[in-house]
Amino acid sequence: MEHTGPGTLKLIIADRPEAMVDAVTQRLRLGAQRLAANAWLAFGEAPPDAIRDALADGGALVFVVEFERWSWSGDCVDTRWLLARGH
Repeated sequence: MEHTGPGTLKLIIADRPEAMVDAVTQRLRLGAQRLAANAWLAFGEAPPDAIRDALADGGALVFVVEFERWSWSGDCVDTRWLLARGH
């Protein structure tokens, strides 16, 4: 599996998907996997408030959660991507 480096897993829910891609992948340098139309899993060093602020700057409604532990079921996320970033 790929080396992920330092960081934590976050859940990001935002009402403006178009703002998400640039803010998360380019400006904050997070790896991200889309879960649903307005929800992503992201991994990296940016803290939840920095993610929130980057997305809210575009006027988006945003909710960010940083995980210490997680579990999943189903095929909504690439399993290898998720396991490389977990416990």
